[in-house]
Amino acid sequence: MKRCMKIIIALAVVFMFASASFGCQSNVGKPLSNTNHGVEIKTFGRYAQNLVTDEALIENLKTVPEDNDGRITYGDGQYEKITATPYRTGLKFSDGTKIETGKEYFFEVAPVTWYALDSSNGKTLLFAEKILDVSLFSDKTEMEGCGFGFYYTGKDYPNDWSCSKLREFMNGKMFNSLFDEVEAKGGVVTTRVSSAYPESYFKAHSSQIPVVSDKVFAPSYKELVTAEYGFTEDGENYDCLRMAEPTDYALAKGCKIFESSTKEGYTDYERDSVLNRNGDYWLRTVGHDIYYAGICRYTGAVGKYYAYVNNASQNKQSEFIGVRPAVTVQIAL
Repeated sequence: MKRCMKIIIALAVVFMFASASFGCQSNVGKPLSNTNHGVEIKTFGRYAQNLVTDEALIENLKTVPEDNDGRITYGDGQYEKITATPYRTGLKFSDGTKIETGKEYFFEVAPVTWYALDSSNGKTLLFAEKILDVSLFSDKTEMEGCGFGFYYTGKDYPNDWSCSKLREFMNGKMFNSLFDEVEAKGGVVTTRVSSAYPESYFKAHSSQIPVVSDKVFAPSYKELVTAEYGFTEDGENYDCLRMAEPTDYALAKGCKIFESSTKEGYTDYERDSVLNRNGDYWLRTVGHDIYYAGICRYTGAVGKYYAYVNNASQNKQSEFIGVRPAVTVQIAL
């Protein structure tokens, strides 16, 4: 009983509630959906996100060894250090600092902001506000032992979520980085998720991909066109709730973004200002064939959009699709 009470108290502390309004404005051409709706926001868990710019702090962090989990604990904070591999030369962090390939940077481990998409039976489906990390969907580039065009089953598919590198990463390293022991055991609920049609825009072979149980998961096409969650049902619309910017941490690891060059006064300036620095992120659903998986575009459009499962292998520099996680939690009321 005492242990349960500790978990309940801890969860009550880590959850924070507020209302938010999106700043998306109407644009020329494609309509921007969710232009002025309120959405409940919660903070839960922690992840490396913000670039450390304090030079004195950086010098101190350089002298502190990493913990067993790869993080650096200094004072009241935690930090992570990575060597930058931006997707292009000249890319800048959110504060305008140029990202130098091969340079070590420190990032603050900060509370993660989530959108509450649905609450029922004491459980809430959360969707990260930002793209938190990057990953391949799969490292497979060929069918193992078979040629294209045969009838395949289940786990042979490179875009099979159930055996993907993306799923392994999200339920392994990402999950362990996001949540401490109390949050993981007392807050996160294992969710049964499907990648089969109609979760996917494409029917293709998706019916052969099994339903699995996940702690952290990529969203599906169907979820991102669900009106009850706050999304527009038209996957072609530019949807503000589906749009996401990557964190500085994800940028340093190779997340690609849209960078507007439209000048004020031009036709598309208003629209491109909203889209500027948004990134693409993976869906758990299949693409148009076995080597492609679904993505949400930087415009917030989903459906017929997809990327090669091992997309970074096609580029000379690191260029990754973003990871924007979803999780179901049990809220202590």
